[in-house]
Amino acid sequence: MDLGLYKTVQPNPREDASIFSIATMWYTIPTFLKGRKRDLEVSDLHQTYSKHKSKLLGDKIEAIWLKEQAYALKSKKQPSLKRVLIKMFGFDFVLLFIFCLVMEFAGRTLQPLLLGQLVDYYKPGQTSMTKTEAYGFAGGVVACSLLQVLITTPYMTALFHIGMKMRVACCSLLYRKALKLSQSALGETTIGQMVNLLSNDVNRFDTSIIFAQYLVVAPLQVIVATYFMYQEVGISAVIGVVVLLLFVPLQYCLARLIAKFRYKTAYKTDERVRLMNEVVSGIQVIKMYTWEKPFAKFVALARRAEIKFIRGVSFLRGIIMSFFIFSSQVCLFVTILAYIYFGEQITAKKVFVLTAFYNVIRLNMCNLFAQAVAQVSEAKVSIKRLNEFLVRDEKPPTPLHVSKKAKQNGNANEFSTEDESNYAIEVCNGEAKWNDSYSESTFENLNIKIKPGSVVAVIGPVGSGKSSLLQLILKELPLRKGSLKVDGRVSYASQEPWIFTGSVRQNILFNKTYHKFRYKHVVNKCSLIRDFTLLANGDKTVVGDRGVSLSGGQRARINLARAIYEEADIYLLDDPLSAVDTHVGKDLFDKCINGYLKGKTVLLVTHQLQFLKDVDSIIILENGTVKAQGTFDELQESGLDFAKLLKRDDEKEEETEELARPAFINRSNSIMSVISTENQDFATRTEEITKGTVSLDIYKSYISAGANWFFIICVIGLFLATQLSSSFGDVFISKWVTAEEGRLTNATTSQTREPDDFWSFSTETYVYTYSGITVATVVLTLTRSMSYFTACMRSSVNLHDNMFNSIIRGTMRFFNTNPSGRILNRFAKDMGAIDELLPTAMLDYVQLSLMVLGIIGIISSVNPWLLIPTVVIGVIFYFIRKLYLTISRSVKRLEGITRSPVFGHLNATLQGLTTIRSIRAESTLIEEFDNLQDLHSVAWFLFISTSRAFAYWLDLICVIYICLVTFSFLIMDDSISGGNVGLAITQSLGLVGIFQWTIRQSAEMENQMTAVERVLEYNKIEHERTVKSEKLPESWPEKGEVKFVDVYLNYFLEDPPVLKHLSFHIKPLEKVGIVGRTGAGKSSLINALFQLTNTEGQILIDGIDIGKMKLHDLRAKISIIPQEPVLFSGNMRKNLDPFDEYSDEALWKALEDVELKSAIAELNLGLNSVVTEGGSNYSVGQRQLICLARAILRNNKVLILDEATANVDPQTDALIQKTIRKQFSQCTVLTIAHRLNTVMDSDKILVMDAGTAVQFDHPYTLLQNEKGIFYGMVLQTGPAMTETLTKVAKESYERTLTNESN
Repeated sequence: MDLGLYKTVQPNPREDASIFSIATMWYTIPTFLKGRKRDLEVSDLHQTYSKHKSKLLGDKIEAIWLKEQAYALKSKKQPSLKRVLIKMFGFDFVLLFIFCLVMEFAGRTLQPLLLGQLVDYYKPGQTSMTKTEAYGFAGGVVACSLLQVLITTPYMTALFHIGMKMRVACCSLLYRKALKLSQSALGETTIGQMVNLLSNDVNRFDTSIIFAQYLVVAPLQVIVATYFMYQEVGISAVIGVVVLLLFVPLQYCLARLIAKFRYKTAYKTDERVRLMNEVVSGIQVIKMYTWEKPFAKFVALARRAEIKFIRGVSFLRGIIMSFFIFSSQVCLFVTILAYIYFGEQITAKKVFVLTAFYNVIRLNMCNLFAQAVAQVSEAKVSIKRLNEFLVRDEKPPTPLHVSKKAKQNGNANEFSTEDESNYAIEVCNGEAKWNDSYSESTFENLNIKIKPGSVVAVIGPVGSGKSSLLQLILKELPLRKGSLKVDGRVSYASQEPWIFTGSVRQNILFNKTYHKFRYKHVVNKCSLIRDFTLLANGDKTVVGDRGVSLSGGQRARINLARAIYEEADIYLLDDPLSAVDTHVGKDLFDKCINGYLKGKTVLLVTHQLQFLKDVDSIIILENGTVKAQGTFDELQESGLDFAKLLKRDDEKEEETEELARPAFINRSNSIMSVISTENQDFATRTEEITKGTVSLDIYKSYISAGANWFFIICVIGLFLATQLSSSFGDVFISKWVTAEEGRLTNATTSQTREPDDFWSFSTETYVYTYSGITVATVVLTLTRSMSYFTACMRSSVNLHDNMFNSIIRGTMRFFNTNPSGRILNRFAKDMGAIDELLPTAMLDYVQLSLMVLGIIGIISSVNPWLLIPTVVIGVIFYFIRKLYLTISRSVKRLEGITRSPVFGHLNATLQGLTTIRSIRAESTLIEEFDNLQDLHSVAWFLFISTSRAFAYWLDLICVIYICLVTFSFLIMDDSISGGNVGLAITQSLGLVGIFQWTIRQSAEMENQMTAVERVLEYNKIEHERTVKSEKLPESWPEKGEVKFVDVYLNYFLEDPPVLKHLSFHIKPLEKVGIVGRTGAGKSSLINALFQLTNTEGQILIDGIDIGKMKLHDLRAKISIIPQEPVLFSGNMRKNLDPFDEYSDEALWKALEDVELKSAIAELNLGLNSVVTEGGSNYSVGQRQLICLARAILRNNKVLILDEATANVDPQTDALIQKTIRKQFSQCTVLTIAHRLNTVMDSDKILVMDAGTAVQFDHPYTLLQNEKGIFYGMVLQTGPAMTETLTKVAKESYERTLTNESN
């Protein structure tokens, strides 16, 4: 599964970086220089940093997890992922905790004390401190800020490293677990859930690790700060801190609520992503059945349930983020109020020491501590979900015993019987069931003995357990009782071909070495040589997601070739002959199964009874038991009812005509109808990387999606009013302390200072005014947050709905050229970012931007000369920001692009899990997954390192600015008041961290806005046509006449037409068989009828041109029974009738017509019985019958059968044919032939070749033309079959003549 991703040889700059380079982030300079000139590409990524290697971390965590499992088993407890993570990363975290203590206490806690001494220097009449001492205190204030900057960068980078390593390790462990899941556990695990675990849940480690240590550091700092504040203002400080601490339980409660909502949100998101996976996988079925509306309803309901909890989380986060604005102001107000109430007078020193300490506590308690509680709570939820997945049942390991044959071959990698027997496979008294919850066993009293080197056919009706028998031998189906012995190495070809994104050769070789001779021999025996000549690049042609660029027959043969290329002793082949032409099927059986595999043990599940006389033994299964076992001749004479299927005459009649079988229905396997059958090579379109800045239109689209402009203006007004109120409160306290100091000086020195006329209020007036400002700030902040998140949630809802509505109307060409993993990434990761990350980042950015503007405004009002360095530094910041945004944007986009293949790989793995395990390719898949993770890790680490480098350099500039502000007052003017000095310096101290965080949040906002950009891209995809046409009468089509007039069909404009000059006329109620070799255009004809691709020319049904009709009206009136049936998870009722149009009686009648009524009625819930994802709890044959029941319910005048009985046994085939003849006798039926006997009694046969109709007449008439293609096709079935088919055609012809004469 080599995806051809870029493999670099550039060493990682972090690998050999010096201590200085690491401390100053100097090693990121080359990246900035490169990013300044152009957008970064995947080819610019370095090798993975050795400590980030997915294999290294995966091996380490797996070893610890296995020890944890052993300990849990011994102590009878559940294994704990939390304990595993503590063992693996605990020491590193404790080491960083010590760094955090140094930074917080030496840097932040000491600074307010030094500031207090400096402000005291400006106290009116102060003489105890010299200017030199003041310079010393000023230097100390600046040094504390510098110390914070120097420690923060390496400390934060190291934290990000730990979070990243935790994520990578857990992803690797999850993937390895997925490869071991039992089939019952797989039934409970949807692809959507796995994608959610690997995208959203593990990402919590990246964020929670940054804040976790503040759960301890913040409370410690509160205690120390309270002590120092107590020294200043006594008990009043304690009262203020108590008020602040009241926020903590409130935040804790809010965080618990957030965690609760997050837990529920995660499951609702799982449900929505699972549903989207089904929609994308089954999009072709949905379009042909016109089920867009019910599925849109299902998705809307899932989205509504999800958004309800996301909205709750957002509002709670809004309240928590609001605390950052007003908490310190409220606490300062309470402290000052208490201090004045106790009869004391405030001074500048006291107030600004308090302010500085409250700012520190506010940051740590109301922001970092609150974030820590919320993030750690969410991480605990994620760990719980990961833990639940990791303890799911595993497939028991296959014991590896060295057989005699293995010893002779010198190969120990084979599993065999514990004691050698004379049988290759032996099952004694076997009882098995897929799940303990099932009341009935899949097998009971199963006894099978298969000799080495024999070819054994397994036959039986639908649901008899044929595929389950192979799963039992593979140990996928657990044996509850009895014994199973398998002697030798096993290879397996699944019934539904597993094709992954990659070249055809890669799909055949998979994890095996390329041996030229063996490879050519295998592809020849699997009849692939001709196909390779038809493909543009031969076997190096890249096939799309799930093999969408191949026909069903090609996919089946590639799947078979993979199994045959594997050197094994036993080959389990699950119905590989159903999807190929008759002569190809004969070639495969003679040359491959009976030729190339001669001397090997082959277990062949088949419905092709014509091959039974050439196998060594036959096993007939019925209801999970062996009805009969023996040779062809023995079973012929056995007298069993089932033996009538084996009589030579009947066998001939059942001979199959497998003509060009493009899988049709399930997008998962499908859509060769769309391109594949015509053997065009179309590689999956590479994911586009948008370049440059996110345009203003994207911001406008996001904002306008959430509210009208009046509401938006009101929200902007609330933001501005909140900041004005907060900044005015800071200025007001400065004026207050200046006034109080003036009064105190006048009282103690008997001097009369000229009061500032405007600010000369009484203490009481100051108290009341400050109370009003504080209350206004609180109310405005909360109102602002609620209004803002209301608009954001509306945006989320509308963006998702618009994208879904766009996707559901997209052309099939879009789905064929975009892997499902990429589309799901938009609905999982990108919508997750829009729902939760973008609103928070945007609120942060706007809130902090206004705070920075408020700080600069206040400082400039105190000392206008400081505007000069402010402007200079502002210009420097602008250019640094511009550079950083360019880098950050392209790196973030790269991170998104390198993330998609991880999900795609997981998706492909889960689909082909049985095949992967059967050929023991787990280690190859793990290695590939590790490589994909490593590529993503490089992009992520690049993002971390550039972000931290930017923060470091910006903070250094901020320290320079603090230095200028602090020393400017000492150099320029000694007469300035202590209130103004304290105000300016405390405001400037806030710039460290906040300024760089503001700019980083602007980058983060833009990075998250790329998710909006990616979502909006899907609003502009190519849509199916919408035409205005008159409403058709309900009874249309009344006759069922179909006419093609010079029809052309192109899948891509630049390619030659697939259908050309196609003209024919089908009269009302005619039964028409459509035949032709692979690539003839049969499936394209169906595409044309359903208008899945645009056509030229006219297609008339009852005289109305369908090219001018609404697609919904057209498709609702045509029924199809697809080759590969698709069921959706939910219940049986929704699978039959998603619109709730029919009564229960009608549904039961339809099931009775297809002989499924008793099987469904036996289930506890009947029509409400559960259908798992993809209908995996029903056999392929049962799924086919359910699709037939759908067609019976719709009862349309035109019915199309797309090789609908290819994968079912002869009994089910006969049932389907009988039902069709009975139920659809008054309909026009078009049948793409898979068994010639099913169409030989048709009214007409349409023979197609190279996209055009070459013959069209009654089959008997066509047989008179010995040079015709149809005559040649009949001859290929062999002399006996030719005679039978000719006889059937002649009888049909004579009946037709008789009917016409009457």
